[in-house]
Amino acid sequence: MAVTIELKRRGIKKRPLKALTESEEIALIDHYLSGGTLKGTGKEFGLSDMGCKRYLERNGIARRGNDAYKRYPFNESFFETIDTEAKAYFLGLITGDGNISGSAISIFIFEDDKSVGEKFLECIGCEGGDDRIFRSKTSRMWTVIVWSKRMGADLAKYGVVPNKTFTVTPWTAPRGRDDLQAAYWRGCIDSDGCVTRHKATGAYHIGFCGNQEMAEGFRAFAQEVCGTRTKARRHDNSYTVTIMGKSVAARLATALYENATVFVERKKKVADESIHTMAYHAKRPDVTTEMILADLQSGLNQPAIAKKYGMTFGAINHRVRAAKKRGG
Repeated sequence: MAVTIELKRRGIKKRPLKALTESEEIALIDHYLSGGTLKGTGKEFGLSDMGCKRYLERNGIARRGNDAYKRYPFNESFFETIDTEAKAYFLGLITGDGNISGSAISIFIFEDDKSVGEKFLECIGCEGGDDRIFRSKTSRMWTVIVWSKRMGADLAKYGVVPNKTFTVTPWTAPRGRDDLQAAYWRGCIDSDGCVTRHKATGAYHIGFCGNQEMAEGFRAFAQEVCGTRTKARRHDNSYTVTIMGKSVAARLATALYENATVFVERKKKVADESIHTMAYHAKRPDVTTEMILADLQSGLNQPAIAKKYGMTFGAINHRVRAAKKRGG
């Protein structure tokens, strides 16, 4: 502290923190939380004691106390066989937002989705779960960390290895276990995908982003479930697949999220809205094409009409085009 005060008095700025890659930063955390000292961990990564401390602090990790960061027992063979919804889901989640570094297995979770990390620790039977979730001070993320060479080896069987982004391939469920396949892709969507509703048109979108094999795998799954003909599109080094529209998105949402027990709550909420919307409109004979055409003649545009009746833009547009075709 005295040195810091003296440097400040003399107007001398602190040296910039040595830049570590994301994998190096995770390895540093793993080294320290596995029992390494501040000095020893810093030396391992070419940092001073203070530099090491700053990396720990910005990841929400305080200096170790007498009982802090002790190893808690858990089911290290959780991923040995993928035979439950939770195992398939978390395999998908780690495939997208997980990181393997040595014996450390980390999952990065958006700040609003902490409950997913807590659910993972519950499923693997990890005691002291609060000590395994860390809040980053530099980003809107939580990090869940456990240590197990055995679990890491099991995940490696499914392609979840260090630097997996461009090498991991889709996991295929056993024949007859469509529920597990859906849970796996739900985990992938909850990590590297989106479930949204367009504000102007009301159309629902379910999207996924990954390497080419992962994107093609999701596209094939979606095609089988809802009949979409969408294609994987390349963006720089990744590929995206987007399913949109009232009926196809709702059918896909039904397969992915209906009756699910593990999920990201904000995405399931939108998925449930999509499912409800499709069911609601299927029972609405009261909104006739004549009513829609009358609204158009009165000056309302199609997005406004969709909002008026609580329908999607696609549904309104389909009615209008069908009417024009009959009239022509």
